[in-house]
Amino acid sequence: MAVSVSATCSECYTVQEVEVGPGIEEIRCSNCGHSVPSLETREVAVIHQVKAQERWKTLLTIALMGGAAFLLFLHLVTNIRSIKTELTHEGKVTHGWITRRSNTEINFAGEEGGEDSTYDLDEVSLVTMPQGEPFQLFFYLSMLVGVAGVAAAALASGQRVVVEF
Repeated sequence: MAVSVSATCSECYTVQEVEVGPGIEEIRCSNCGHSVPSLETREVAVIHQVKAQERWKTLLTIALMGGAAFLLFLHLVTNIRSIKTELTHEGKVTHGWITRRSNTEINFAGEEGGEDSTYDLDEVSLVTMPQGEPFQLFFYLSMLVGVAGVAAAALASGQRVVVEF
């Protein structure tokens, strides 16, 4: 099976893509016509092995970066309800979470459940009470997996096959 590699002609120094593999008799420069016999079978096998490792590392990079994005998404979604709010409306204090906010009103879900209530921002007093960082693990994991993805990307692009003829 033929494989495409970058090759540099030793006479005119032109860099070009050439096919090497079984059945290909010679490597010829398309610019100056310089030619040499094709690579041996074991050299082509090494090139195939390097290309296969490069593909595997590229897939690993894509998987790691996708995992990092998913973990970051989980962090954002789980932390939406992590800030508890104390709402005071007409003297009544309710603890719960803001589920939607606009410029003029909010939707509020109380701890006891039930339907969300809608309030005008001018009529209520809000005090937020952070509940610690119970879901920070997703953020730290997304950063760790992202760094691993960058490292895998560096490894995937680290080995290149260049033939000089």
